Amino acid sequence: MTMSRNDRDKSWIIRRGLVPQLSPCCQRLLCAPHAGGGASIYKHWQTRMPAGVEVCRLQLPGHEERIAEPAISDMDELMDQLVPIVASWSDMPLTLFGHSMGALIGYELARRLEALEQPVRQLIVAGMRPPDMRPYMPVHELDDSAFAAGLRERGGTPKAVLEHDELMEMLKPMLRADFRLAERYVPRAPEPLRCPILALAGQQDSSASRDDMGGWQAYSLQPLRMFDFPGGHFFVQSEQRRVIDTVARELGATATPDRDLMGVSSLG
Repeated sequence: MTMSRNDRDKSWIIRRGLVPQLSPCCQRLLCAPHAGGGASIYKHWQTRMPAGVEVCRLQLPGHEERIAEPAISDMDELMDQLVPIVASWSDMPLTLFGHSMGALIGYELARRLEALEQPVRQLIVAGMRPPDMRPYMPVHELDDSAFAAGLRERGGTPKAVLEHDELMEMLKPMLRADFRLAERYVPRAPEPLRCPILALAGQQDSSASRDDMGGWQAYSLQPLRMFDFPGGHFFVQSEQRRVIDTVARELGATATPDRDLMGVSSLG
């Protein structure tokens, strides 16, 4: 059976999160995950967004409920499928947020949307060096033992996953594909974006220091702004409330009244 366009779009984009909004939406926030992560890492974001903001969460093939699908390891292949979906959203302003691998996805998506004359309101990048800086420790081609050690060193991957041979065997193709996508990505004829970039850095993130994050200035015609947070590479999760509230303020209002946010464990 052929999948309809609406069904296809729903498989890629999960909307609204756990708490539906009562007010009409007037802008969108599309969130892209880190390597190994799925849309669920952003499932609590809708609860603290300003009224009128719709949180849309990117779900890549090979992740979570799409685990039976082959993961994508090439940025061009990913964009061939993702750009037409997002380019159809011409009814309201769009902000892109991406953590780690998701920052590169966000940048490339913004670049291609601008080429289609569909401007992005803002790109928010977290925990990822700009594309011209190669990763400190490429891992996608390491043997299994070194690959697992690399994941352990980066943090974010639950110990129970790393020590479960069958689970690791099932997840390795997806994990390697994600890291390959990020580590081999080189923009084609990169030009600075017309939209502004906001960079978020973890104060103890050895893979993307504050100085590294400053390199994103070359990728926008607008002045780069930056905030830093306590924590390492996964500060987006460990400082989830502060990160969400920072993004919420960027979208034009303070966050909604205090609500509990559940901890999220995920791969990285």
